[in-house]
Amino acid sequence: MTVRTARGDETRRQIPAATFFVKEKAGGRLDPRVSEDQLADFCLAMIQGAMLMGKVKRSSQLVENVVHEAMAHLRRYAQVPAGDSRV
Repeated sequence: MTVRTARGDETRRQIPAATFFVKEKAGGRLDPRVSEDQLADFCLAMIQGAMLMGKVKRSSQLVENVVHEAMAHLRRYAQVPAGDSRV
């Protein structure tokens, strides 16, 4: 994630979710074409939106369903590292 400081300078600040995806990509467990920052933004927006909707609708099931669907989406980017025999 790139943020602009008060002086107008750009600086790169990684949020914990982005750091996780950077490590997964480095370990060969994430498609190399994927943007770690975009996945991190997706995850944060998804969970915040799900929590808000869950509160508005007073439904924990809604939150659970959204997280389940988001996990299905994220699995599309998962890879088995070279040399790993797991399927």
